[in-house]
Amino acid sequence: MKPAQAKGLSPKTIQGYARTLKAFFSWLAREGYVSQDPGKLLKIPKAPHIMVETLSDAQIKRLFSVIGRKSEKGFRDYCILLVLLDTGVRLLELVNLQVRDLDLERGFFKVMGKGARERLVPFGARVQTALWKYMHRFRSEPFLPNIGNLFLKSSGMRLSCGQV
Repeated sequence: MKPAQAKGLSPKTIQGYARTLKAFFSWLAREGYVSQDPGKLLKIPKAPHIMVETLSDAQIKRLFSVIGRKSEKGFRDYCILLVLLDTGVRLLELVNLQVRDLDLERGFFKVMGKGARERLVPFGARVQTALWKYMHRFRSEPFLPNIGNLFLKSSGMRLSCGQV
């Protein structure tokens, strides 16, 4: 465990510790190590909900301006950025996206999200056009037949989160 920081623990961290203690005390009572559950007296503090700042239009334009769309890698990166901005999918969902889960004609794809929950994610016409172009002109051939990921490295291998 790290030493306490000068500014103290965040409300989310304190909430997590309180939940852990409640669960541990509950387990102690269920297993018979204690006669009563002391966790019932523990109140879990509310943590404030913090809004995440979004990118400005100027920042988004700057991101797109540094991507060279004429190369295989550049167009792939352009599509990745479009998909992330248009759909809000998590990075892990994006790198695990399979070609078979893409419905270009109807404008959606299926992702496996947190907790192994499957959901359909719609995307706009601009993304639809870019993905079609990527699939038909820029996407590398998969290195192995069983690699069905939509976004691939130039070697034909799947991407990982650290490579996006």
